[in-house]
Amino acid sequence: MQKQGLGRTSVATYHSAAKKLINSNVPKSLKLRAECPDFVTRTIPGISIEDLREIYEACDERERAFISVLKDSGISRADALTLNYGDIRRPFEAGEEFIKIDVFRGKEEVEYEAWIGPNAVDDLKTYLASGEIEAKR
Repeated sequence: MQKQGLGRTSVATYHSAAKKLINSNVPKSLKLRAECPDFVTRTIPGISIEDLREIYEACDERERAFISVLKDSGISRADALTLNYGDIRRPFEAGEEFIKIDVFRGKEEVEYEAWIGPNAVDDLKTYLASGEIEAKR
């Protein structure tokens, strides 16, 4: 069995249990002939641009800014939550179109850099201008 997630052994166990449940409750002519998969992947499927637009339109300024930063930079949600205004203050206030973010990934204990582009910068400007931050203080 793999260290994290499902390994072949647990997949076979779950598949076997599901197959027995279905086969015991359907007529013999409809019994499953499926084989247990050889492996399982933990790949997270991407989101279509249409779905992203729909989500984006349903969000408020804060959520749009967060989504844009995630989309542009590719950083994880957990890493994005550790960022604060000081991480982008100088280039943001200087009006730079692309802003470099220095990130520390605690899980792997590695430092790396990511970039946000004009869309995320515009969404951050809109969010900061909305006054929502002041209302929460």
